[in-house]
Amino acid sequence: MSINKKEVLSNTLPKKLLSRQEAAELLGVSSGTLAVWLCSKRYNLPYIKVGRLVKYDYDDILKFIEKSRHSMEEKPKEIIPCKTENAKPQQSSPVAINGCLL
Repeated sequence: MSINKKEVLSNTLPKKLLSRQEAAELLGVSSGTLAVWLCSKRYNLPYIKVGRLVKYDYDDILKFIEKSRHSMEEKPKEIIPCKTENAKPQQSSPVAINGCLL
């Protein structure tokens, strides 16, 4: 009976936790964007609280990227044009979601 060293190591080594900055670099966004995503619950990106720090599991980031993948074979959603004539653009005002000002 042989022992697979890679399997043993992968089961015994701790998972890699990324800082917000490291996770942001991996995703190609700013660390502020990740903070907004967390606060507004815009995306279901799992995180881990270590005291006051927010950490991200490397495997969770990879799964998030895979779930976000879109292919050209998917049908685009139909865009329905607005039929209102002389419609005035709405002025946007700051919106607060869960205590975060967006």
